[in-house]
Amino acid sequence: MPQPTNSPSTSDAASEADTVSFVVFTPQSSRVASLAGGLSPEPNTAIPSIEGGDYGRNSVTPSVAINPPASRPRNSVTPDFDALPNIHDLRLSDTASPSSGTDPLDLSDLGAALVTSSPSPSLHLHPQYAASSSPGTPSPATPRRNRRSSSRVNQTPHSVRDEEPPVDRFHDPAFQSAFNEAREQMGSLARVLGSSDVHLEPDSTIRGLHHTAQRLAAFQCPPTRVVGLVGDSGVGKSSLLNSLLDHKDLARSTMQGSACTCVVTEYRYRETDTFSIDVHPFTADELRAQFTEMVSSYRHNYLNSERMDTPDERRNWEERSNVALDTLGAMFRGRMTESLLRSEAVPEEQIVETLLDWAAELGPGTDHVSHTADSLEHCADLLARLTSEQTMQGGVAKWPYIKSITVSLNAYILSKGFVLVDLPGLRDLNSARRNITERYLLKCDEIFAVCPIGRAATDASVKDVFDRARQARLSNVSIICTMSDELGQAGEARRGWRGGSTAEIERLSNAISAAERQYEALEAQIEELKEEIGDIDDEDEDSDDQATAETRDRLDIQLSRLYRDRDRASVALDERKFNLQRYLIQTRNVRVTTELEAEYRDKIPGGNLRVFCAGNELYWVHRNTIPKERALPLLQLSGILAIRRHCMSIVSDSQLRIATQYLRGDIPSLLSHVQLWVQSGAGSAAAEQRESIRRALDALEARLRRDLTGNTSSINTLARRLVDNFNQRIYNQRNTARWRQGAIGAGQVWAGWSHQTYAAFCRKYGAHTTGAVGYHDWNEEAMAVMTQDLEVPWDALYQSIGTFGDEVMSTVSHAMEWAVNHLEDSLEADSGSMRPLLEALTTRQLLLLADVEGKHEKLEDGALTLRTSALSALRTSFFGQAMEASYTGAIMESGSGSDKRRKTIINSKLSQEALFTDLMRQFRSGFRALALTFQEEVRIAIAEQLDVVRGTLDIIRSENVARESERDPAFRQRVAAELAGAREVIDMVRAVVA
Repeated sequence: MPQPTNSPSTSDAASEADTVSFVVFTPQSSRVASLAGGLSPEPNTAIPSIEGGDYGRNSVTPSVAINPPASRPRNSVTPDFDALPNIHDLRLSDTASPSSGTDPLDLSDLGAALVTSSPSPSLHLHPQYAASSSPGTPSPATPRRNRRSSSRVNQTPHSVRDEEPPVDRFHDPAFQSAFNEAREQMGSLARVLGSSDVHLEPDSTIRGLHHTAQRLAAFQCPPTRVVGLVGDSGVGKSSLLNSLLDHKDLARSTMQGSACTCVVTEYRYRETDTFSIDVHPFTADELRAQFTEMVSSYRHNYLNSERMDTPDERRNWEERSNVALDTLGAMFRGRMTESLLRSEAVPEEQIVETLLDWAAELGPGTDHVSHTADSLEHCADLLARLTSEQTMQGGVAKWPYIKSITVSLNAYILSKGFVLVDLPGLRDLNSARRNITERYLLKCDEIFAVCPIGRAATDASVKDVFDRARQARLSNVSIICTMSDELGQAGEARRGWRGGSTAEIERLSNAISAAERQYEALEAQIEELKEEIGDIDDEDEDSDDQATAETRDRLDIQLSRLYRDRDRASVALDERKFNLQRYLIQTRNVRVTTELEAEYRDKIPGGNLRVFCAGNELYWVHRNTIPKERALPLLQLSGILAIRRHCMSIVSDSQLRIATQYLRGDIPSLLSHVQLWVQSGAGSAAAEQRESIRRALDALEARLRRDLTGNTSSINTLARRLVDNFNQRIYNQRNTARWRQGAIGAGQVWAGWSHQTYAAFCRKYGAHTTGAVGYHDWNEEAMAVMTQDLEVPWDALYQSIGTFGDEVMSTVSHAMEWAVNHLEDSLEADSGSMRPLLEALTTRQLLLLADVEGKHEKLEDGALTLRTSALSALRTSFFGQAMEASYTGAIMESGSGSDKRRKTIINSKLSQEALFTDLMRQFRSGFRALALTFQEEVRIAIAEQLDVVRGTLDIIRSENVARESERDPAFRQRVAAELAGAREVIDMVRAVVA
């Protein structure tokens, strides 16, 4: 029997060394249907490393998609998951049956079989038979037979908008439907209000009502949450961001040049299809600080490398020196020379001034710059030029000058109300960028520590994030393990998969082997039958013998059946390969998740640690290449959908509150104002009655302003009382002498360490781990007595801040309730304006209370951030910044006597009582600023709402409004009719969201 031959595309696939592709099968068999139903992994679980240690993706097996041929029989079973990436260096043994007496499964043999054994990704029929399976196209050899068409599959690709939302009140379909219906109703009202020229008059009431209706019709819940992704370069953050945003290749995914580092990049929602990029450069002072650090680092290494005590010290300074030189070279390409930095005749200060002059001449400037891009490719190219070594015609690099970038784009996930932020790693040697990240983490509502799955349990950057979170009392930290779809070297695999896992892998591999043998047998039969048919054709090309024709027809039928059987065998083989791939990914995800939970769950308050695993290659290979029904299981396996769903759930509570305020406050307020306008043109009150109403409304407004903004209002004393409370509980309890002694004692303990250990801690600014002494954080230990003394008073102070918020809310409520009672007492119950006016005041009270509540939450958030600055040991905290110069000075010491000088520098700083005196003054100043800001924002919010109340009352008080309403009776009737319909719709909507 002839051996099966590979089709051209199969040969191509086999020639790709160490690559693997899987194929998705069509749902034309019950087996496929059952598989699709079973593909519901939990992609937010994460596994033991079987990857190499390098973070770079180039060291991992590349992903290859093998596309099906352009021509294929229409009723063949078409493979559909082109290329599940990367089962690397795994190979099946020649005899996989456990009954054959072979050794236990050698995983090093697994992958090659998955790559080379199945030609199914590129099945071709011989041209002579290619048409035989196409409906309505008879084969040359069998002109009398037609074939049935296969069932058609919806070819629509996956849409992010169709993904399953979080299960919560805000994303409930009924709530979303009501929310959208309300906006549509506001659009209808806006059109009616704009149907008369009255709305074009600058001072008309209708103009304001029309504008409000338009604004409410276009209402979108604003961004309320910030999600930060932090991790070292090369861990896959950019690829992860591209997948979450569903914009392939938007963010650069590789770094070029040792000096190239991440810039803080925010991604915000933009409703249009164009992209905007806002660049925020460093100020001149910020550049000065960075130049000083870089020049000092380079010169210290150049002048002192031979006198350094240890290899670690020399390696540290060499790395700092190289980063400084690369960065300055990128900023001043063509001008920067090492001779300038090495010249001992030129003081460092003079070099820094020269660099600042060059920056002013060559750099992009220090002003905010905006760019617009009309396509994804244009935006990605611009981002690459701004954030990497890529420049235009050899010009200077832009990224060293840039502090942050904001990219606004139409990404569905961003429309849900949050901002995604790509943050530089916390181990960046550029202290300015590292500090930016540390400060930004305090602003984030959710922090994702990003790392490759192969080193997740031991990743130093993840540990850094959790250390910062512990010191800042942050509980909103999760982990994303990238590259979950990339499987590593066989040696690691054998170490990582044991027990039941190995047995299951062997079972799945045996199933693949059996399917391969069946496929190869069918392929051999096909080749043998094709040769037999060819022989008949050669011998009887011109024969009209009936027996020959019947023989040929019979062989055609057999060949057609074999092709169908081979297609089914190909589907079975692909299914079994996918089962193995899925098992490997999910099992490793579970194992890594378990390890990470054991390591970090106890390190965050509440222990609510979430771990997600993401396979970006797996996502993009199937995102647009196959129909959505068959892509969904693979996209779920990638983990990207689960992360998107989690991000959406983060904003649910805040978005629900905003949407509810919109439905219960903003819309009813507008409707009541429209009704007052309609009634003002239909009134028939006598002059005496109108004057009585005006006097009542004037008294109401005057009383509200006196109670809420007058000199005797408690609102005007908020800041003073808050600061008095702080002084009583915190500032007046300071004991700087005691705190100083605690710091001195800690310093004396460290001084007893060996000079190598002490120097290593100095180089890490006090936070380090060594085998000799373990983990220590010098800042934390030096301020331990102070934090111990102030922790309880601070907690009491923070609790008291809530009472101030309650007091403001109570003041507002009492004032507005008095207004309602005053109206009921002053106006006749049957007055036409009574009901809408009461509704207007009630909704205004709701909106004002919501506004005040938001200001109070901002005060509470600011207080927590201030607490972190004052009582934590972060490098960006008050204490950390006070110690920074001392650490830098100690780091600069080298050579004979350097150990003593280092310890003198550190201990001298710790012995200064001003260290704690200045800290407490900063603490008090920070709290005073928060209190003043809170009082001013509350005052402005009240003033703005009172201005709205004045406008509401003016609709009744003003004769101009009455004349405006009376001018066009037909228009007023249209508005009244639309108003009645709008009230009916909104009442139903409010019933749904109640």
